Amino acid sequence: MRVIIEMIKSFKKTLIFLPFSILITVSAYCQSAERLVAWPPFPQGNNSVKGEDGRAIPSDIKALEIIEVKVMRQPITIGQTFTAEGDWLKSLTLRVKNISGKPIRSIRVLFTLPEAKYNGGSMGFSLEYGKELSSGFGYGGPKTIMPEEEVELARNEQRYSLEQKGIAKRTGRADFRKVLISHMVVLFEDGMVWMGRSIPVRDGHSIVR
Repeated sequence: MRVIIEMIKSFKKTLIFLPFSILITVSAYCQSAERLVAWPPFPQGNNSVKGEDGRAIPSDIKALEIIEVKVMRQPITIGQTFTAEGDWLKSLTLRVKNISGKPIRSIRVLFTLPEAKYNGGSMGFSLEYGKELSSGFGYGGPKTIMPEEEVELARNEQRYSLEQKGIAKRTGRADFRKVLISHMVVLFEDGMVWMGRSIPVRDGHSIVR
């Protein structure tokens, strides 16, 4: 009987401390920290278009302008730190403007996570519009982006969850403090493919490159 009483007491103690331990775990994941969205620290090359043979040809074409970058629905500045919680990448959005003078069918903006080391490199993700350059999810629908028109690029819940689980499984990390804007790929309505590493940025939101 004494053994049973001691077991009940021990169980009650477990129930008392269990919510506290859960709170610590949740708090650790949701803890705010300094974050950064930035350009790579070294030159990435010039803008280019894909030639008929598939090779990149240097080009002076400017296809997109970054209008605004947001995290948790708040504008942030490229190259400057800000405070956000552990799942901040889920809310990362990018508003871009078509400054090419030509209709655009699809956009893909690639990001690198320098802390997500895997197989000698770093893993990353992309924000997309349109199905042609999509990695399988197809954002934005079939609507063509006309010259001077703006669109917002974001990841949905399904996309974010799948990519985060894949990165965590391969790297052992789920929380990242820094993301780098690698480059952009644009498919024009006439079939031309453009890749940009030097992207103009709207003054007032980000560092002009």
